[in-house]
Amino acid sequence: MYKSNMAKRQIKETICSFCIESFPDKSMYKVRIPMFRMKGGEDSGTYCVPCCAKCITKKETLDWITEIAESPKKA
Repeated sequence: MYKSNMAKRQIKETICSFCIESFPDKSMYKVRIPMFRMKGGEDSGTYCVPCCAKCITKKETLDWITEIAESPKKA
């Protein structure tokens, strides 16, 4: 039997910022969270972080998310 010497293509993975688990990059959300929470609940800006589908529905996570910047890409 003939075996190919070509390397198999690796799936790009990303780590969820909330549960610290690895997921395929195309299945991740990109969400905005505050940079710094000041007294009175004010923010000094936001930045994007990856978030998995499991964490995006958790109440603890929803308290931090200000908006969904990008939804998962369809294959």
